[in-house]
Amino acid sequence: MVFEIQAHGASSRLALRSLRAARPSVLVVPHAESVFPLAEALDLAGDTPVVVEASAVEPRAFAQALAPFLPRVSLRSFDERILAEARRLHPNLETTLLFDQPLRLATAAGTIGPRRDLVTRELVEAAHSVGLRIVPWTVDDPCEMLELIDLGVDGLVTARPTLLRTLVSPRAAAA
Repeated sequence: MVFEIQAHGASSRLALRSLRAARPSVLVVPHAESVFPLAEALDLAGDTPVVVEASAVEPRAFAQALAPFLPRVSLRSFDERILAEARRLHPNLETTLLFDQPLRLATAAGTIGPRRDLVTRELVEAAHSVGLRIVPWTVDDPCEMLELIDLGVDGLVTARPTLLRTLVSPRAAAA
């Protein structure tokens, strides 16, 4: 199970430090360099994996700008062109295609990130049958968390990682 936490907004530097102290397993960094420099986010994240979310950018220019960081980050986007450009530069890059409406499972990404209400057992089974991981977003309700875990998702994006850990711990101990 993956816990993803997003850091954004005016207090991003404090949020990053707080998140690092809370020991999330994944830190999500928005693409806007005006919020805070990615290099600083990587330094603050330490051993915590960093996911960059890209949207509304020109794919080739964004991938080129991100190129020095590609070995140290994962990338997610609603725009598959961005993912393809970045993977062209770094073929082993971990990528997630986000979506907020039903779509066909034809993607070059290794993970799909559907909006939480789009996840069905059929979607999970279809994704797994073609070797895709499935990590829905943003799941903060405990009942929804448990329902999605029972469907077999590979991770959850949440703003409440402590709650998710509390729900997952007894299940992991029983397994």
